[in-house]
Amino acid sequence: SIGAGTIPLFLFAGTPTPVWITPKFSVPVSPDRVNIGIGGLFGGVIGGGEGSGFGIAYGVSTFGSRDKNLTLGVGYAFAGNEFSDVPLITVGGTTRIGKRAFLLTENYFASSEGELAAVISIGGRTLAKSVSFDYGLFLPVNAGDFYALPWLSITVPFGRTPIR
Repeated sequence: SIGAGTIPLFLFAGTPTPVWITPKFSVPVSPDRVNIGIGGLFGGVIGGGEGSGFGIAYGVSTFGSRDKNLTLGVGYAFAGNEFSDVPLITVGGTTRIGKRAFLLTENYFASSEGELAAVISIGGRTLAKSVSFDYGLFLPVNAGDFYALPWLSITVPFGRTPIR
């Protein structure tokens, strides 16, 4: 699969604009039970100058079916030309709650200088005829002040693969 995104900051009088792609290659080890994958988020900032690249390269394993699953993964973030020495761990899951509705969560953990940094999320997925919509809130943990960052995404499949 492959995705792409941007935060359209260029709408604000030439402000540098982040852009990214998200390629992922997945293989079913045991159909509808275990899948493994590798992928990444690779981005840059248009108007950000040299060394404005960023992203993460990762590997994941998903256990369960399309209707109910748990994903565990590990990745290494990078900025400019340097990779982090500390791995980023992810734990996520999805469960169907209706014919066209799911609950989902994606959670990220890293340790830096003995401090645990975490971002947890709770959200949903709604399936339409040929697209799906994900939405929810990311909540940084140990950030001092409490705040939530909303997210919204749309998935449009290529080819004849229907969204289930």
